[in-house]
Amino acid sequence: MRLSYLISASTALAAVLLCCSCQKDRFSEESGKDYGQSVIRSISFDVDPFNQEEGYVATKSTYDADGNFYFAATDTVGIFPDKGSQVYFNIAGEDVGKRTVKFDGGGWALKESRSYWSYSPLVGEFYLEKDRIPVEYFDLTQSGNESLDHISPVDYLYTDERSVQDGSLSFVYHRLNCILRPRVTLPAGTYSKIVVQAERDVFVSKGHYDLTADAPSIIGDEFTDHLTLYLENATFTEETAFVGNLMTAPVDISNMPLKVIIYSGETPLYYYTYERTSPLQANTPYGLVCDGLKVLLGEEGASIYTKASSVTPGGIYLIVDAEDKRLFTGATNGSFVSAEPANNIIVDKDGSLAGYEFTVENAGSNYYLRFNDGKYLICDYSNNGAAGLAYVGSQSEVTYPFALTTGEKGAFFFSTTQKNNSSYTDQVLYYKAADGAFKIGGSGRTIGVHLYLKDGKQERGLSFNPSSVTCTIGSIPEKPVLSGVFTSVSYSSSDTRIATVDSDGNVKPVAPGIVTITATAEEDDEYNSGSAAYTLRIINAPSEEWIDLGTFSLENRALQDYLDEATVSYSDTDDATNSVMQKYATSPAYSFLDRKDCPSPVTITLANPASSSTVVAVYEDESLTSPIWSQNVAVNSTVSDVYNLIPGRKYYYTVTEDATVWEKGYFETSGRRRMIKVSDVERKGHANNCRDLGGLEVTDKGVRKTVKYGYLFRGTNMDKTTDAEKYILTGFLNIGMDVDLRNGASNSAGMNDDGNNSCYQPFNSAAYNVGYVNPGFNSFADLTTNDKVRRVITAIFETAKTGKASYFHCYIGADRTGYFAMLIEGLLGVSEKDCSIDYELTSFSEATELRYRTGMPRDYYFRQGIEFLRGQAGGTFQDKIENYLVNTVGISQADIDGFKRIVLE
Repeated sequence: MRLSYLISASTALAAVLLCCSCQKDRFSEESGKDYGQSVIRSISFDVDPFNQEEGYVATKSTYDADGNFYFAATDTVGIFPDKGSQVYFNIAGEDVGKRTVKFDGGGWALKESRSYWSYSPLVGEFYLEKDRIPVEYFDLTQSGNESLDHISPVDYLYTDERSVQDGSLSFVYHRLNCILRPRVTLPAGTYSKIVVQAERDVFVSKGHYDLTADAPSIIGDEFTDHLTLYLENATFTEETAFVGNLMTAPVDISNMPLKVIIYSGETPLYYYTYERTSPLQANTPYGLVCDGLKVLLGEEGASIYTKASSVTPGGIYLIVDAEDKRLFTGATNGSFVSAEPANNIIVDKDGSLAGYEFTVENAGSNYYLRFNDGKYLICDYSNNGAAGLAYVGSQSEVTYPFALTTGEKGAFFFSTTQKNNSSYTDQVLYYKAADGAFKIGGSGRTIGVHLYLKDGKQERGLSFNPSSVTCTIGSIPEKPVLSGVFTSVSYSSSDTRIATVDSDGNVKPVAPGIVTITATAEEDDEYNSGSAAYTLRIINAPSEEWIDLGTFSLENRALQDYLDEATVSYSDTDDATNSVMQKYATSPAYSFLDRKDCPSPVTITLANPASSSTVVAVYEDESLTSPIWSQNVAVNSTVSDVYNLIPGRKYYYTVTEDATVWEKGYFETSGRRRMIKVSDVERKGHANNCRDLGGLEVTDKGVRKTVKYGYLFRGTNMDKTTDAEKYILTGFLNIGMDVDLRNGASNSAGMNDDGNNSCYQPFNSAAYNVGYVNPGFNSFADLTTNDKVRRVITAIFETAKTGKASYFHCYIGADRTGYFAMLIEGLLGVSEKDCSIDYELTSFSEATELRYRTGMPRDYYFRQGIEFLRGQAGGTFQDKIENYLVNTVGISQADIDGFKRIVLE
């Protein structure tokens, strides 16, 4: 709070102050002069802190966090000697912003006296008597929420009689006033003032106090029955907890109901009756907690219409457009008058709105709008009415009754057909801005109107703020503020094994988990029943212990079973006659798998249900310096599945919430193939049927080696990949080259969601820094065209030199992709058996067709390809491919050897 006093000094006061100033100058020259018993070397001022009533929260301006006063630059105080006139002092310089200020060095122009009194704020009267200091209380103005600035001019302070001690004169101010702090939850809207209304004239408007009394107090001379707090900047776009501040003299309001009234303009909207059982005391702030504020305050003879959220058949309504600006008059030309709802309320003070009232009648699923003259509104353009509005005399004449639905922003849709034409559906009552009128017509089927119910039961509008709460086991959770209209509520917990709740809404956590706490208010004469709920998340405290999650196989069950059999039963020479893929690709035994072309995840189990800020991060080092992958966790989930990790590695992980580590641990991975999950949708245009060629064991020139992970990926086309999928490909898999094996006939932006075999969309862009090559392959002859093969192989080799990976694909990642995968794998020393197994794995993708190594039921290049490569010169499969690339295609041996050094362990 800022104690900024507006002093209207009279001419006489100005003279006194000038005189005091002269005395101060003279006294400065005689610093320390002995005035009989009093040598005044310094004067100090201090102020008592507020007494703290439970529930009071001090905030602001020139009060500190504990509600303690401190001096502002314009504060001015008066000092009286035991005889004579007052002297004033202003707070300035380094004393501003302090609770205790002190003036050293003498020169205070104080008359020699045995005792002194001080008070604040200064009263500018030359002949002011210290036994009758005047006070005046007036309407205050508050800007924004909880501001204490406005109460400065009436913050009356006094001190006890003081004498000089050891050259020092010390004043401690005591507060004569108290503060009433109405605390209300206001719905969205604009508010003009808060009035605290008593049953009789009890609040002091003018009075005085005796500074020399043993315990001064305000003595009232004039009284009023209310206190008014005008509001500035009190427009809220959502429900807001508001605190007002009213400085007043302490009075006895024991057992006297106070009505706290909330206004918009000059219209009283809500009130709450508050009652104390004891008198108000000085130096104390009182929180007038107005729970259940939303009670309408109707003026004598006024009608109140409240915006309806549901329709009560038989209720009387006003019809207002969806923008809450225009009121339907019921005329068939669609005319209207201006509507002025304030905070979802229309107040009719003089009865002028009665002529616009409608009654909603209901029979089964049919609804009827009956105007106040007894006629029923219908849609009829046959009468040449531009607005389509017409009336009939009875329900039986309504050929096509309304069907009532609701839409956006609480609008009601009274949809019907034209009177004599059943083919025109969705004829909705609405305001059409282009015509400046209310109409019934099909173009308004998404607009509708609002209804304002007259003097009926209202909705309670219960809500909790905040709507979700988190607490740790062993702590007491925050109790959200319940707002809306209620006198009493009952509380319940959706799962008492997680948390219990008592009749006052106090929650006791029992176990970690998610629970819903519901408050319910029953129906009464004025309001419908209502309920509100909030989510309570109970969690364990952060742990410093490392959690060992064990080892996760990255092979899904179908892949695992297939590899177990295929690696044993297949050989390099039986690919034309032996395949076991069919029973794994088509068997219903694996129907529990959503995606057989994806890896099994690493499932990280969380100690606590996730919040909106929970993140799982995976690291390759125990120091947790830089995550290789991080992902948000679905709210309330207790597990998080991490995909696309490398088999045979040890990883570390953290679970953070708001950047705080709540748990950490480690795990290991295993598996013979690294399948990749890029997209959640299994379609050709989203990089599915995707796997890493890493992990394959090879014999390179007689030496056993392994293909490194992270350099070679195969899959479907990427024409429809999303930004999130592109991040997986480029940010996580480190792909730097898009090798497109399609024919490359055209670039079409209009292709379907699966891409297109004869069109292409290059992945490369400046944002992702991905290269692109597309020599164009439309037949097996193309696949063996030297220039085209050389372009593909060169692009892959050059990309590996940069430390980046290549992603090669055709349309569905089966045939052209399968041939080039075999070409590259065979070059690295992968056996013919393992090349054929890799080709068969395409059968696990539902985005493709079955592909068996035997060429049945279909084959588009694998059989041709393997026979073509076997027909090249050389002793081993690797030699044949290497000779073909060097001697026929024109790839240098040095480039082949360099590529092997990069991608082989």
